[in-house]
Amino acid sequence: MTVAPRPLLGRRLRSLQLGTALATTLFAGGAPLPAFAQDVLPTGGSVVEGAATFGPGAVTSAGGASLDVDLHDSNSVITWTTYSVGADNRVSYVTPSTVAQYAVLNRVLGGNVSQIDGSVVSQNNIVVWLSNPNGILVGPTGSFNTRQSSDAAH
Repeated sequence: MTVAPRPLLGRRLRSLQLGTALATTLFAGGAPLPAFAQDVLPTGGSVVEGAATFGPGAVTSAGGASLDVDLHDSNSVITWTTYSVGADNRVSYVTPSTVAQYAVLNRVLGGNVSQIDGSVVSQNNIVVWLSNPNGILVGPTGSFNTRQSSDAAH
């Protein structure tokens, strides 16, 4: 009697699906990841060091919402309740000078994962950091277009 070998591809695919589901569940602390609406932008911004102002930006070319963060000090720290960017949305960091070097640390104090499905952009003279102890996910449509960026989940 001959036993036919099991298809290897099927086993690998099931392992990949299980591994992806497990990693997603573990990364989200056991909870399913939320689906973010198109109009999602960071909320609850408060400048704790340096100087910055926030305001709605122009509608993106894809029709999404935007948030402009105007930095008025070379080193700023901003705390946020949430920091997620929905698809087609944009967060822009700008300064009055394109020559002087600027840095901004964005600390998320709320209890949610940051999900970046839109874009985070800055002028070439700005270094942008994003720190969230609950995690940071960059989706397939998410992007960081900054001089230098760093994401940290502790």
